[in-house]
Amino acid sequence: MRDLRQRTSSRFACLLTGTVAAMLTIAVTPSAYAQNAGWTWTLYADSTPVVLAQEIPDTPRLKTTLQCAPGTRQVQISLYDADAVAAGPVILKSGRQSSEGELRAASNRLAVSLPVDHPVFLAFQASGRLELKSGERVLPIIIEAAHLPKLARFAEACAS
Repeated sequence: MRDLRQRTSSRFACLLTGTVAAMLTIAVTPSAYAQNAGWTWTLYADSTPVVLAQEIPDTPRLKTTLQCAPGTRQVQISLYDADAVAAGPVILKSGRQSSEGELRAASNRLAVSLPVDHPVFLAFQASGRLELKSGERVLPIIIEAAHLPKLARFAEACAS
């Protein structure tokens, strides 16, 4: 007669491990989803300044804004609720392009300016990815592919 205790406990361990893994996946996924829930990119092209905002619509909540006065060719990039410690020299990077700038702290945001026709901003328009590196911190700005036409219209309004 065979001893089934080892095989039963082994099955139980596999079942328990699988259940715990599933519970962790379920617990982590909603919190990651909740961080991005409701956030979208909105273009305000009929106003002065022209603004492309990463926001939760119909609320005062902002993550990022890009703004310019039409025709000035100068874009101000603002990161809201950012750590003011990151103020100071910054490297802006998109794709293979990079440039140096200065992050300025202003109330609840950090801001840096960049010409709309600068190679870094042109690479950002193409990829939707811009990184601001301040010391050891990297502050990413990501515009999903579905919103890249808004970025193109924003850049066009800034340039004309």
